[in-house]
Amino acid sequence: AAGAAAQDSAPTLGEPILKDACSVIHDLCSLADGEQAQWLHINSSLPLRVLALQLLQIVLVEHHVTILAHPSLCTALHDRLSPVLVRYINAQAGGLDPRMAFPVYKVIAVLLLHFHKAVIDQAEMFLNLTIRALEHGEASAWSKYLLLLVLKEWAEGPGLLQALFRHSDLRESGPRPTVQNIVQAAAGYLQKVYAETQ
Repeated sequence: AAGAAAQDSAPTLGEPILKDACSVIHDLCSLADGEQAQWLHINSSLPLRVLALQLLQIVLVEHHVTILAHPSLCTALHDRLSPVLVRYINAQAGGLDPRMAFPVYKVIAVLLLHFHKAVIDQAEMFLNLTIRALEHGEASAWSKYLLLLVLKEWAEGPGLLQALFRHSDLRESGPRPTVQNIVQAAAGYLQKVYAETQ
């Protein structure tokens, strides 16, 4: 009820402002993905990729109520931002640049905390990729540490786990124990770390 009230009180953007907002989100995603920003007319580079991710994090944190009130902005997150983040996570086994890792994980954490209903399918994918990284040895220790920090943030926001549980674990067409696997993977990795330090 509180979330619905917050969305009701969100400012309604006029069509020109909404169009510009969509263009900014698309361009930040392009820069983060190493592509040229069409609306801003900026070529991407590694520093700009990091900056774009940091700006996306700020936008998602500071303006999540407004974004949630406008379906076209949520669609931009679903169709444009989520695939970029999936590509980063998929690349981590081959060596995600440490300069990119922290902003990538922070954007994923914020995206799923505030927008999990808009990106519920990708949320399941992000978590399954996180589980895979924790369970297998190819990811570096620092990368796994960052993943645990992200899991901690997700666990502190019960809305995501509740939505995932309803979406996957309680599927009428056949349950997928996603939340159960997340808990087991995190617990198993922590037990492994504890055993190695003894």
